[in-house]
Amino acid sequence: MNSKEIIKFIETCNDMPALREINAAMREAFDRQIRKASRGFDPGDRVRFTVSKGMYAGMTFEGIVERVNAKSVKVRVMQNGRGVVWRVGPPLLTKVA
Repeated sequence: MNSKEIIKFIETCNDMPALREINAAMREAFDRQIRKASRGFDPGDRVRFTVSKGMYAGMTFEGIVERVNAKSVKVRVMQNGRGVVWRVGPPLLTKVA
């Protein structure tokens, strides 16, 4: 079953227990992918990320990993002469050599 068929099934499904089960499975799969991505970073790594929303949308920042959590990574970025900590999802980060 491809993604379009799955979406079509969800849109036409009237069975609430089935929809709850699908939702739980999607959340679990999403969380597993986030945790897997966070394992690739360690404190002290230099990383880069691009902001997609808000007043910094489209801007790319580079900083140092301070802490790695299960679903997010804290990155210290020098911004306007001071260190600002961003909490970023691991899939959005790229290691910088």
